[in-house]
Amino acid sequence: MKILVFDNEKIYRLYHQGAVPSHWLYGVAEFEQAGHTIVNHERNGNAITRLLDDVRAVRKHKPDAIFFPFFNIRCHPLLLLLAALRIVRKPVYGVVHRTPPKSQVTRLLLRGITQAFFLSPRNRQQSVALGLLPDRKTQDASWGPDLAFYDRHIRKREQKGYFIATGKENRDYDLLINVFASRTEPLLIHTCHAHAGNHYDYLEGAAADHANIRTIISENSGANFLTMLHEMADAKALLCPLQMAKIRYCVGLSTIADAMALGLPVVLTENPYHPIDVNREGIGFAVKTSEEWSRAIDKLSDNQTAEDIGRRSRKLAEERYNIDLFARQIMNCFEK
Repeated sequence: MKILVFDNEKIYRLYHQGAVPSHWLYGVAEFEQAGHTIVNHERNGNAITRLLDDVRAVRKHKPDAIFFPFFNIRCHPLLLLLAALRIVRKPVYGVVHRTPPKSQVTRLLLRGITQAFFLSPRNRQQSVALGLLPDRKTQDASWGPDLAFYDRHIRKREQKGYFIATGKENRDYDLLINVFASRTEPLLIHTCHAHAGNHYDYLEGAAADHANIRTIISENSGANFLTMLHEMADAKALLCPLQMAKIRYCVGLSTIADAMALGLPVVLTENPYHPIDVNREGIGFAVKTSEEWSRAIDKLSDNQTAEDIGRRSRKLAEERYNIDLFARQIMNCFEK
């Protein structure tokens, strides 16, 4: 089966260079391993040119299916319209990261999608309730980490006792610095200079007066992931402080995936869009206030507690949330 994939070329190259795990591709690597032919299409030009380029790519490659790992209705309206009108007669599959905008145009364009895999059950429920998609065209995704990648790269670990935060999307690092400013446990924040309107260069100055807080600000590139991976592997737990006012989708889910793959606890801002309830599953703590953050850190100061949580975290990934299960979920739809 030939699958035309949009908006994935850069990450696909990094994956084949061994720099990033396959779950960043949302199943594409596993499709390839299963024998499917992958054609990655990288769009170029201005907005109008890119719209036409979508259609030209379908005509040129003649795929059996079209796959959007980062489904965004605003990026491919012409192709979706043609699919909705049955002018493009190829099944269209997409991984949906947030609720599409409510409008009659959205409803029309979404008729072009064959099956939508939602990372967040809440976003899926919202989309169905708004009448954007019928329930039969949606699924909750079992997305999770590429466990083999982590096991391959992390064979020897040195537990150094620090806590680490590595995210770049809508992070509230001010809160985290305030929490650790009154504590003695070491904290490492490794993020990028800027991402999607978030700027983090100021963190070096904000943490300068606290001997237990260290910051690393690097380029916004997946090529840095292996460095971060080894830093995470030696940590006591992963932390993910989110800007609560911007929680409208499953931001922070990748940190949960990292924690599960590494068998570590995770502490993060409570996000009702997450598909995994870390409190209920016993793999960490979802918190709201600074006081709750401190209590969670207190609990993880007990090594046995941290180890028990870490074991549950890895087991959850092995049994219910990993990229192999997710890719199989999508390929089952291909086969139908």
